[in-house]
Amino acid sequence: MKKGLRRTRPNKCSYITCVRVRLVLIDSALPKPPDRVIATELTSTSVKLIWSSTDDDGDGGGSSSPSYVVQYVDKSTAAAAAAAADREPAAAGHGDEVREVVDIGATEYTVTGLRAHTPYEFRVIAANGLGRGTPSSPILVTTAEHGQTSILIFIRHEL
Repeated sequence: MKKGLRRTRPNKCSYITCVRVRLVLIDSALPKPPDRVIATELTSTSVKLIWSSTDDDGDGGGSSSPSYVVQYVDKSTAAAAAAAADREPAAAGHGDEVREVVDIGATEYTVTGLRAHTPYEFRVIAANGLGRGTPSSPILVTTAEHGQTSILIFIRHEL
């Protein structure tokens, strides 16, 4: 017998119990906020938004691919309500009616049903099986006047 070990008799309660534990690591990260949210087409009733995913591995923090949520606020009604109450307009999500479109499977979306010549604040949120990540930085866009369409072209120059 090896030094330091001793035999125990079966009728005593000094048996050593071995437990095998299987540890499974799960990537439990919420997705990062979408990057470079821009409006590319404006009409009097719609705004087309595009954005980039910032997940390093592109998997949305553990799921096959993230879905997205677009949130938007009509800033003209927020400003009118604030003026009526004689106060400053609130930031999105603080008293404004935030509308959202959920389960968007691409990195672009056209929001429809908007009012002409009206300022809107938009932000995009990535979501996975664990929940929603942090929202993108908001952008402020004013829809076109009746009968007008604007196509915005952005040229990105990186050094």
